[in-house]
Amino acid sequence: MYGKDLDGMYVDTMYSYRKMALKWHPDKNPGNQQEAERVFKLVSEAYEVLSDRKYDLSVVQSTV
Repeated sequence: MYGKDLDGMYVDTMYSYRKMALKWHPDKNPGNQQEAERVFKLVSEAYEVLSDRKYDLSVVQSTV
């Protein structure tokens, strides 16, 4: 039951990450490079946490 929902969530997370990473990549924002670096790092860290399947499965299983 949860497998399909989680797979969709990972795909959404991946696409959202790519969109934000392209938007805030420092090379794409030469006029605002410091802010772009800061946001790009935050986006990358968030993606790392959200894309960890082991973490998400343990959260889902503990709430069932």
